[in-house]
Amino acid sequence: MLIVGLGNPPDQYGSTRHNAGYWFVDLWAHSEGLQWRYEKKCDAWIAKNSSVFLIKPSCFINLSSGPIRKTQRYFNLENRTLVVAHDEMSFLPGVIRFKENGGAGGHNGLKDIISHIGENFMRIRIGIGSPNHPNVSDYVLSNPAVHEKNSINESLANLIAQKEKILEENWPFLMNNWHQS
Repeated sequence: MLIVGLGNPPDQYGSTRHNAGYWFVDLWAHSEGLQWRYEKKCDAWIAKNSSVFLIKPSCFINLSSGPIRKTQRYFNLENRTLVVAHDEMSFLPGVIRFKENGGAGGHNGLKDIISHIGENFMRIRIGIGSPNHPNVSDYVLSNPAVHEKNSINESLANLIAQKEKILEENWPFLMNNWHQS
């Protein structure tokens, strides 16, 4: 399984809402004691074991398809399941939903992936809330309030506790469990 966390380069944007996908794969890697290493041929940070490849593209979020395709080719992962974890403004901070296939919903990272790889992949949508103003870019590139980040962290920790269900691709269980809250 290939699980991609979407985000922007962490030096400048690591704590911003747009990096919720990075937060998810970082927590997963930490939970298994996996180490991140930069793979130049993939243009991504990769942590892996026998059942999962976690990747963080090292580019800006709207160019994520390149590192995903390079990682798939380099590690011969074409037939493995692709899961993309990303920030979602449609949900309150900490709300997690799953979506199989479909459109980008205005998310530039997903738009890039769909235009170059296709729409047939599972999404883990991590709620970050929506702005009180029309400038979406400023909102996603800003840090969440402490209570928002705490809600997101708690939900991500609870999801990581069920990571075996993700590896089993038990999407009906996850959807029933997470879409009820």
